[in-house]
Amino acid sequence: MVLRCACGERLVAKACRHIDAASQPRLGEQLLRGELNAAKCPKCGKANYLDEPLIYSDSRRRIRVLPRSWRGRAPRASGVFEKNEDRWTRTFYGLDALLSFIAAEGNAPREYGDRVADEAQMIADMYYAVGEGRCRCGELLKVEREFIVHYPGQGWVAIVRARCVGCGEAKGFSFPIHNVHDELGKDAAKVTIKIRA
Repeated sequence: MVLRCACGERLVAKACRHIDAASQPRLGEQLLRGELNAAKCPKCGKANYLDEPLIYSDSRRRIRVLPRSWRGRAPRASGVFEKNEDRWTRTFYGLDALLSFIAAEGNAPREYGDRVADEAQMIADMYYAVGEGRCRCGELLKVEREFIVHYPGQGWVAIVRARCVGCGEAKGFSFPIHNVHDELGKDAAKVTIKIRA
């Protein structure tokens, strides 16, 4: 499938609409490596994800990934999703949110899955906004580096460093990652959300 990067470069991505990681682990691994439904731009380095519906399943869940443009609207694509909403363990908007969730869920107890999913969606949305952003000179920002750091008294923060492809100005963005708390208010798990370039 052909994608167009925000910088104008044409990209080709291998597309897949259903990935069953339990019966086809190779497809699941390709998705996590960015070899399916995504292409990295050789010109600006931005990861570009297909804005198409995807069903991801493994041995314990069925997740649907919807295009960001569908947020707030009912999914209406013939043959993509059945009407029975109970079939889905969860829904993400944007493939990067699913990838962040899969990377992060192993760092938290299973009962915190909903909180991890919410954080993964939030971080993916903010990261997407940085990648779609423009410098004051009007050129695109290229994400160069991302990492997660803990500040005493503030908690975990995702830091994204980007540079303008035009003037070269460096910019930094930070996004708080909330700790998962148990009912007593103590830190039950530090949930690390991996964000991708």
